[in-house]
Amino acid sequence: MRSGDQRLYERMIGFRFPMVFSAVANVCEWYDDAEEKFRIEVDVSNRLFGKVFGCTGFFDVEWLTVTPQRIPDHARPLRHERRE
Repeated sequence: MRSGDQRLYERMIGFRFPMVFSAVANVCEWYDDAEEKFRIEVDVSNRLFGKVFGCTGFFDVEWLTVTPQRIPDHARPLRHERRE
């Protein structure tokens, strides 16, 4: 997965953030049969400043049936905005 253009939205105003001030994220996820876990590798870099952030790790997945009533308040968005 690779991030694209970054946009900033604040109520009725929305614009593309200049890439010179942004970073591109490359994320790779896969299942490791030997470890029986999902693995992830993240690399975030800016073309002028180089690597900004990176990490590698693993995670397990728990599949849940979710309905709007089961989403806790702290996990809900604070606001909704129209996107392109």
